[in-house]
Amino acid sequence: MSSVRTQLILWNVAILTLILAACGSAVRYRMEDGLVSAVDRELLDRARPAIEDGPPPGDGQGGQRQPLPRRQGARTGVQPSGFDDYGQGTGRPLGGPNGFPGQGGQNGVPPMGDGQFQGGPPNGMPGMDGMPPGPDFQGGPPPPRRRMRPDVRQIDQSGQDRQGNPPFSVDAYNASLNGKTVYRTIVQDGVHWRVYSTPVDRPGQGKLVVQAEESMAPIDAEMDDLNKALLTMIPISLIAAALGAAFLTIRSLRPVHQIASAVDRIQAEDLSRRLPVNGGDEFARLSGTLNAMLGRLKSAFDEQRRFTMDASHELKTPLTVIKAKTSVALTRERSPESYQATLQTVERAADHMTRIVQDLLLLAQADSGQLGADKNPVSMRYVVEAALDGVFPEGGGPSITVDIPEPPPMVMANSSQLARVFRNLIENALRHTPAGGTIGVTVQKSAAGVEAVVKDSGEGIAPEHLTRLGERFYRVDTARTREKGGTGLGLAICKGIIDAHGGRFRIDSALGHGTAVHVWLP
Repeated sequence: MSSVRTQLILWNVAILTLILAACGSAVRYRMEDGLVSAVDRELLDRARPAIEDGPPPGDGQGGQRQPLPRRQGARTGVQPSGFDDYGQGTGRPLGGPNGFPGQGGQNGVPPMGDGQFQGGPPNGMPGMDGMPPGPDFQGGPPPPRRRMRPDVRQIDQSGQDRQGNPPFSVDAYNASLNGKTVYRTIVQDGVHWRVYSTPVDRPGQGKLVVQAEESMAPIDAEMDDLNKALLTMIPISLIAAALGAAFLTIRSLRPVHQIASAVDRIQAEDLSRRLPVNGGDEFARLSGTLNAMLGRLKSAFDEQRRFTMDASHELKTPLTVIKAKTSVALTRERSPESYQATLQTVERAADHMTRIVQDLLLLAQADSGQLGADKNPVSMRYVVEAALDGVFPEGGGPSITVDIPEPPPMVMANSSQLARVFRNLIENALRHTPAGGTIGVTVQKSAAGVEAVVKDSGEGIAPEHLTRLGERFYRVDTARTREKGGTGLGLAICKGIIDAHGGRFRIDSALGHGTAVHVWLP
């Protein structure tokens, strides 16, 4: 059951089994209902003359009739009416005084006992009901009697017809005495019989009940044949359906195996390979989605490798300076001034390395979602002033102006982290703005919250670099920014902090026209 293919096959077979069982039951019900309805119509047609015209001929007051057995093999005491084997009224019972042929010669029927006419009348003598024997009659036991049409009885309130026969169905008789027309199915000697019963009011005779019955053996035989056919066809259909479901399932799941094989061949070292995309079905969409995910993974792995290389390179530079200066200082005795100069160089390199490590730790916190904690209402004037406290512009550098309205806008933020954002932006502006230029910091309320803009009149940034700003260790001018102390992590840190506070930022720049960084905070 762990295989999807096996589960699909079993589900298909189970559903088809339910459908076939439901259809088979519906067919069986409809067929049985139709056959029973046909018998009911036949019973009504055969009973209508008795309902409309009264008792059959010869069944009047003067005719003394002997009770007859109901049918061959039936229980005694229940006899048919005065209709012959073909449904014609004869006005007399079929047989002798006890209701069996060959026992007496009443009603024009010759005796059939005492060694005479064994098995029936001889040639030339009238047979049952005055019918002549067939030309090929050779004696022997007569064939079993088979009634071709329904029996009809008129039963009075005494519970018997005029020959003393009881109702075919006592339950139907009682219901008809209460004025109901009913159909009943009864069982006698293992045979089903259908009974029609209806009340009749006839002047001079009171309330009568007309009942007609017909054997349902042909219907039972038909239903048995249908049951056998269904029990034969349904298993065959299920086997064929299982084979078809297996074929279709295997064919439908073939792309899954192809995708799995292709994924197995893709390694972390080579994420440039892609899955095959065939057609426009769900599996094609799945392959396209996986290819997009592989593209993102490749970008993430490439960025991770580039980050590792850049971090190693950034850390290598101050370590190289420290190693070189200390090695030179240890080669021979030097003056105190020389040692002091060497130690100052080592200190600057250590400071640079410390900033890199701190920036990397801050980015690690951003990646783990730890930034933006401990938020409190804070004034934007306080944030900007805290950022300016950590900025030390060189003499003769650009001038810095601040424009914050009164009262200053308030934001929910971590004040130290937000001050780090504006300090990085102002430091970047100082690096790229020549002496005599201007740097403006503007804060104002906006529809989304607070908008802050750090704008300089510096050299600007080429369009091809704008999309990559914010990547870790990315620099527009690597050599110059490293000399000025930039690590290439400033904008990446700004982006991480702003994202953690639910804000966003945008950089607008053009070569020779300066740069403007817009920050929106909720």
